[in-house]
Amino acid sequence: MFDYPLLKYAVNIETTLDEIKLSYRGRIYKYNVGTPLEYRKALENCNGRNLLSSILKSSSISASKLEEFLQNLFEIPLILNGKEILRDDLLMSGKELFWKLEKFLIEWKKIQLIDKNNINLDREIGSGRATENIIKGFCLELCHLLRNVPDELSLAVANAKNDRIRLHYMSFYDEENKHGEIIFNALKKWINKEDILHATPLPGTTGLLNTYRYWASKDSLLYAVALMRDESCALDADIKEEEDIYKGMRLPNYNIPKQVIKVYEWHTNLDRNNNHGFFPELIFSEYGYIDQEYARRLISALKQIIELHQLFRWNVYNYYSQHAVETRFEAYKSIF
Repeated sequence: MFDYPLLKYAVNIETTLDEIKLSYRGRIYKYNVGTPLEYRKALENCNGRNLLSSILKSSSISASKLEEFLQNLFEIPLILNGKEILRDDLLMSGKELFWKLEKFLIEWKKIQLIDKNNINLDREIGSGRATENIIKGFCLELCHLLRNVPDELSLAVANAKNDRIRLHYMSFYDEENKHGEIIFNALKKWINKEDILHATPLPGTTGLLNTYRYWASKDSLLYAVALMRDESCALDADIKEEEDIYKGMRLPNYNIPKQVIKVYEWHTNLDRNNNHGFFPELIFSEYGYIDQEYARRLISALKQIIELHQLFRWNVYNYYSQHAVETRFEAYKSIF
């Protein structure tokens, strides 16, 4: 149970005449209640500093009904125990910053940095409009990123601020380090092994590779911010049908090896099912205090990594809609 309920900052509240609707990470939670505005007031008092007993006492809703409602939200969880998140001296803890960053993450991922012709790579693949060459290039660029993960995590382990953070990253390394190789082995069913190994990554891919390596070597929290963008969790909304790239890749107008689709989809679902989206919280929780200047840098880093990923996807679509995947192999073959 919780003594000081804290509604997650990323939860959005809407009310109708008889219903309160909460949205979080793309999922909608609807509750048919007699007095939705009173429930809204109660939730607005769930700031992590008000005692549950005070919230129950100040509401016109019966204490038992309101407590049952809040308990239900706690179990999802849309409500946290503020006593474990917030500092008594009002300074910012790492946990508090993590949950505030989550709100920015959800908002910023909705914003299209480049909306020329309203192109959305996932939607183009999911609908079957993308060329097979674009999909092949996308898989190649993703392979570059995933094969880089063990190096990034090794840097994060080596440069961890303390032993507790190091252990978190070591545990995550044990989970993740084979995935890039599994993806690589699947992609070999579609692209020659030597071509994958020596292909020149696109500029957008190189930007991400260098950012991940640098942040992992420089700062445990910077890298944790990058992982916030990358990892998903079971609380995320289901992927929209028109943006389901794996359903799109199975359409009859494509001739993509089944093993490629199976393994790439497996990896996407694995992160979601293992709740990797909340792994960064473990890193943030090791920081009892974060000053304003540091917090500002981390907020900026989150926006940077989100926009870099958008540029990565635009770069993939723009390049491979005009150039064959084989052009990425020309550089290494040119001197032999």
